[in-house]
Amino acid sequence: MNEVNRILDFQGLGDSFKENIIKAIFYQRPLRSQKGLVGKCTMETNKPRCPISHPHFEAYRAWSFINNIKYRTDQTEAFQPLPLSLRKEIIYEKLLIKANKTSFDIIRKFIVKGERKHWELNYSERMDKMTVSTCPVSAHLKAAFGDKWEDITIETENTRKDKKGETHKISYNIEDVWHIAFSFEDEEYYEEFLIKQLKFRI
Repeated sequence: MNEVNRILDFQGLGDSFKENIIKAIFYQRPLRSQKGLVGKCTMETNKPRCPISHPHFEAYRAWSFINNIKYRTDQTEAFQPLPLSLRKEIIYEKLLIKANKTSFDIIRKFIVKGERKHWELNYSERMDKMTVSTCPVSAHLKAAFGDKWEDITIETENTRKDKKGETHKISYNIEDVWHIAFSFEDEEYYEEFLIKQLKFRI
């Protein structure tokens, strides 16, 4: 703030204008969470839609796209779905579980190479620059928890009592971790939770 004050003093701006600048830079209220604005599901109209940041939605979006990619080895044949191993191990796990968006030409290069170089895809080369949505939240969770991120269970030292009065240690799965990240509005409390409860090193 001292540096900003010196800059504003040097500019010779009026006190009221200077005060407005200081307020605009340093005293803005944090943005409120938008999770309450998630629309209603078209299938279960009394429930909200799955947020687009949820790993299940990211997987659904990715697989919907992958399953639409088809190939043929001869122009007289009908297009057919890609082999499941290619869809899962190459396209989904290597190309779509990533933080940044990708384009279809990168996917094409992985499909049409080696013994598959003669394959014709149902996406023409004119569509190679098409942007393909990836799974950024899933990518960050995988980076944090490793390849088995979807199956993790984090045990804590905290306990709670169930309805029968029995004491259990509190544990978190990946669904809980995502929900915490989605729900927390205070960055300091969120960081404290990650360090104390999940034993993260920030």
